[in-house]
Amino acid sequence: MQKIDPFRRIPICVGYIWGLLSFSLFGLWPVVEGRENLEVLRISKLKPAMYVANHCSWMDIPFVCRVFRFLNYKIIAKAELNKVPILGRSLQVGGHVTLDRTNRRSQMLAYKAGMQWLKDGVNLVTFPEGTRSKNSRMGSFKKGAFKMA
Repeated sequence: MQKIDPFRRIPICVGYIWGLLSFSLFGLWPVVEGRENLEVLRISKLKPAMYVANHCSWMDIPFVCRVFRFLNYKIIAKAELNKVPILGRSLQVGGHVTLDRTNRRSQMLAYKAGMQWLKDGVNLVTFPEGTRSKNSRMGSFKKGAFKMA
């Protein structure tokens, strides 16, 4: 798989289709403000970017898949998600960055992996609060996302 798809774009395409199906199934059609900014990144050869999003619900991940379409990106996720049957496998196959929030070594490895993806021209998506918001309000941000940016 590494030789055929070194930047793991095939899982991104599958994720986009999954995002479309998820929103269609639930009748959700999110409104995206500022989509023209993403379109500029898609058609130009600008450097990769790090996208920071508020994490409000379980639908945030399909939303990211839907918004980014076929633009290659990697999500920085907590390592506990690797234990979720389908999601964990898709994180691994897609080459997404996972980190154990209680392990300093894991945090450093995640930082290095994220930096390598950026050097390779792949965008990163992170939820800097480190968890979903219980009341849809912004929580305090962790430092890692900003160090990487």
